[in-house]
Amino acid sequence: MDTLERFKELYALLRVEFLRVVEKSEYSGKGPVIFFDLREKSLEALEISNPGEKIKDLREMVEIYICTYEQMNSFILCDNAEDCRFYSLNQICRLLTGRYCPAKFSWCAVFPTGEIEAFIPENMHKNFPFAEWYHAYGNGFACLYLYEIPEVYFKYGEAVTGVENYLPEIVYFIMEGIKNGYYPHVIYPPLYKTDKHLPNMHPKVVYWHQSTGSVNWKDENLRYIPPTPVR
Repeated sequence: MDTLERFKELYALLRVEFLRVVEKSEYSGKGPVIFFDLREKSLEALEISNPGEKIKDLREMVEIYICTYEQMNSFILCDNAEDCRFYSLNQICRLLTGRYCPAKFSWCAVFPTGEIEAFIPENMHKNFPFAEWYHAYGNGFACLYLYEIPEVYFKYGEAVTGVENYLPEIVYFIMEGIKNGYYPHVIYPPLYKTDKHLPNMHPKVVYWHQSTGSVNWKDENLRYIPPTPVR
């Protein structure tokens, strides 16, 4: 069964619950990360009955949704770290794990144990050297599987608790760095446009990042001063 058919099957069963999760999700006021909150208490707050029995299927639906629209900087937030996922460009995922990251940018390596699955172009699957290159250096869409998530991140010595609070700011600084040319070989994430679609679904159209002063979630006087590393 392909992903579209699987989505249709699950949508017929969990349409109301899925729409509540998607409608509740939003790009954080602290930066360009969208959180799909599938924690049990959060689903209960959305008046979803028996959430523990539906989380697995809802997560699968959200994963299909994110991958179909290549929804940039998407975080699936679950009670267990091993069930969480982060979707972004391959190189952004690598910066967050510390792979190929210059020492002076080690502050952004918050998920050192994460594993990256890069989405390799179909015409490259049979060419192993090219497939390996895309996996290691390509800037295509990718998934970061998270096995450990720090509870606290120290920003200028001040503790910021919860990945939903510190990750948006870290990603914001990474994207500022990309825009300013601080990361060699890392491109600025494009606005993805796709002809793919899911039944009754439309992607959330956003700019992944804008200069300070043009959006209401950052201080107009903010300068590029990265936070300190995780402790």
